[in-house]
Amino acid sequence: MLTDINDLVNEGRVRDALSGLTSHPRSEEGDENYSRAINMMTGTLNDIERNEIEGTESPESLQRAKAKMRRSILSFSQMHNITHVEAPPAKVRLPMDTVPDPALQTTPADKPCILFLASDPRGMGELKLHEEFVKIRTHLDDKTDNFRLELKFEQRPDTLTKTILDERPAYVHFAGHGVGASDEFNPAGIVLEDRERNPKIVTGTALANMFRLLKKRFAIKAVVLNACESTEQARAISTNGIYTIGMAEEIPDPAAISFAGGFYLGLAESPDDIPFAYEMAVNSLLMEGFEQAQIPKLFLDGKEVTF
Repeated sequence: MLTDINDLVNEGRVRDALSGLTSHPRSEEGDENYSRAINMMTGTLNDIERNEIEGTESPESLQRAKAKMRRSILSFSQMHNITHVEAPPAKVRLPMDTVPDPALQTTPADKPCILFLASDPRGMGELKLHEEFVKIRTHLDDKTDNFRLELKFEQRPDTLTKTILDERPAYVHFAGHGVGASDEFNPAGIVLEDRERNPKIVTGTALANMFRLLKKRFAIKAVVLNACESTEQARAISTNGIYTIGMAEEIPDPAAISFAGGFYLGLAESPDDIPFAYEMAVNSLLMEGFEQAQIPKLFLDGKEVTF
């Protein structure tokens, strides 16, 4: 029977939730990242249950592992727009049954929102957007009292403004593709998608105007364009008095994920200090040995911020 995946997770039926995700039609589309993520979560669940049976972990450690497992499943299903999965009727309580995790409950709307906007249209080369989201969430795990992290997938030009208006984020993080002007893509911009998941370019001028209007309704402290060749769009957005980060050239997935993790680690440590978070992100690239530490650029008021 079709069951709400949120209900399965909150009832402790994590094994059923994973089985439902495994048998979901999305798994038949040949998405290697989807299958890999399911396998990783299943392996983690196996480890948790084995440790619980063997008594090799403390109760506190097991509780933390279970809570993280539940958050991983919910964020994964949200990212892939999966709300219901096939699951058997509940019969018995499984080992993952716990007191409801506070981190899974509705968070106060007055917490500063970090809005993760993901777009991966067909034909552009598949990105590891789930890994990037998980990396950010991991660094914010201990700061759930300070931030509200929201994920919105498959962004379209005709829905982007409403999505941001609905969430009223203090921080906007775009994970996806960016392109420079070329014979194939003209003009340059970030790549969203149409209703059939075909690429749709949004220019820096359009983005700057959108954020100009949004700022009339709520405060936006920072925008991160974690996308290739996005510095001109970042510069344009920053003319609205918003700290904005863009990438000067192509940046590989692993480096983009490292940068994102470092940025939100810095933000969690010192909320509102965007230059510090940016420097922490660059430091993350250097510490992990990436050669792309000069690619991310920080802008404010149309000018690059240098250190």
